[in-house]
Amino acid sequence: MLSALFMAKSRKVNVDFPEWIVNALDIEAKRIGVTRQSIIKVWISERLKSEQMTHNAS
Repeated sequence: MLSALFMAKSRKVNVDFPEWIVNALDIEAKRIGVTRQSIIKVWISERLKSEQMTHNAS
C-alpha cells in the first residue's frame, strides 16, 4: 500500500525541524539503511493511515 502512495504525484514541501530531530532521523535512517527523506515519508504515511483508521472507527 505504501508503494502506491509513493507512485502518486509528488509535491515539494519545505519543513524546518529542530536540530535534535534531524539528528535522530539521520541516526534511524542510517540504522535501517535508508535516506532521511525516505524515513520521513514512511513515518508520515504510517501516521496518516493510523489517524484515518482511528477517525473512521469513531
